[in-house]
Amino acid sequence: MKLSIRYLTLAAALAVGLPSGHAAGELISGLADDSAPPAKEKPSVDVVELTVHPAKPPRAALAHRLLPSSLDKTYGNAAPMYCKAILMARPEPEVWLKAEQWLATPPGNLPEDEVRRTVGSFDPAFEQLLIGSRRTYCDWGLPIWETDNPYLILLPELQESRNLARIVALRTQLAIAEGDLDKAVGSLQVGFTLARHVGEQPILVGGLVGTAIAHRMADQVERLVQLPDAPNLYWSLTDLPNPLVDLRGALEMESVAFSLLFPEFTVEKVQGYTPGQWDAVFDEKEIATKIALMLSLGPEEDTEKVLMLRERFDRAYPVAKRGLAALGHPKEKLDRMPASQVVVLYASLRFEELRDGLFKWLNLPYWQAREGVEAADEAIRDSIQQDSVSVAALAFPGIIQWWVASARLDRRVAALRSVEAIRFYAAVHGGKLPASLDDVTEVPLPVNPFTGKPFEYRLEGKTAVLEATGDGVEHSRPRQYRVTLAE
Repeated sequence: MKLSIRYLTLAAALAVGLPSGHAAGELISGLADDSAPPAKEKPSVDVVELTVHPAKPPRAALAHRLLPSSLDKTYGNAAPMYCKAILMARPEPEVWLKAEQWLATPPGNLPEDEVRRTVGSFDPAFEQLLIGSRRTYCDWGLPIWETDNPYLILLPELQESRNLARIVALRTQLAIAEGDLDKAVGSLQVGFTLARHVGEQPILVGGLVGTAIAHRMADQVERLVQLPDAPNLYWSLTDLPNPLVDLRGALEMESVAFSLLFPEFTVEKVQGYTPGQWDAVFDEKEIATKIALMLSLGPEEDTEKVLMLRERFDRAYPVAKRGLAALGHPKEKLDRMPASQVVVLYASLRFEELRDGLFKWLNLPYWQAREGVEAADEAIRDSIQQDSVSVAALAFPGIIQWWVASARLDRRVAALRSVEAIRFYAAVHGGKLPASLDDVTEVPLPVNPFTGKPFEYRLEGKTAVLEATGDGVEHSRPRQYRVTLAE
């Protein structure tokens, strides 16, 4: 898949007229969880069977950090090292297919000799990854503000970063199969740092790929804690940032996306244009061409896009004029404005209102923000019926789904913390599982990020069942951990 920022552009949604962010939803389901099965086989609940040994946290609680400490870091940019690793990791495509098969294989069934040879062939690339993971920041240098259409920027490094994650995950899995704890933890540090660095791109698709990489590393954590001598990683998991992959920068960029694509159509500029100035600024063909280029359409579609744009503006003009009048814009001034200027001014004002109504919630914990996000989402969806050219209504549903994907990753980390708390309890109480999570008092238990409440828990004979539900949220992919103590 060739990834570019155009998957996220507001104008793309306007051009194709999607009513609900459907395309963004499909992209999300394909990227947000690298370990997920194909859509046709997707189960209603992901069941994870874990056989673990009781274990207390080590005396030095953070002896097994999952991210490098400050003492291990060197000032500099990680991106060049990752790009060098990408150039060094160019195997035949069938190698990646084998890697996927091996990553789905339990460590005990891994063909270790063959995997060891493959992992060894990637040692030069891994050395660059290791250096990058020890850098203090990661700037991918995307020319977002230096191009007329930033949404045409191709992002080959994102797809290649997923391949780098395969290398790190396979190296981790081999170390687990060999029982090499230090090597496994060291590889996890590289993988989780790569996830965060990829997610630092100021675009949501970067955050989504970073989330997918973090899920790959979480797969290996689930394998690691099942080693007979596995240390308790409760505090190491607690030490991970929350959110693990931060979407703040990407959300900020998305909040100004319309202005980046059409800088001449900000509210301040539009309402200040004279009719003559507007005629010089508003060029239907230029606007339609920009949208068509962004969607990689040929010239034969340009005329159709102009006609579609004109039809939408004709339908929206009465609504826009009434809406601006209701907001206090003088009727005499509106009468002098070209119809397209009235529509663009109203659409820009509505965009800012609907955007802020949604984005103000997105940096709160999911369980606190859900009702506000749902109300904002409903207002955005309603606006397409009322406004005809509501950019927000066509673009922002995808952003909401990305937000859910981020919460799903944080729920997974919280669930693993709970598993480690259960191992701690068993170590203190003679190898017994807790009858209730209320019995676990050795460490604070995390809440489910989707509900703000403790995870659901029950005993089924000798198995502890931890339900990581999504509280009915679309794209939340419930997860169930079935934890059994090793004999």
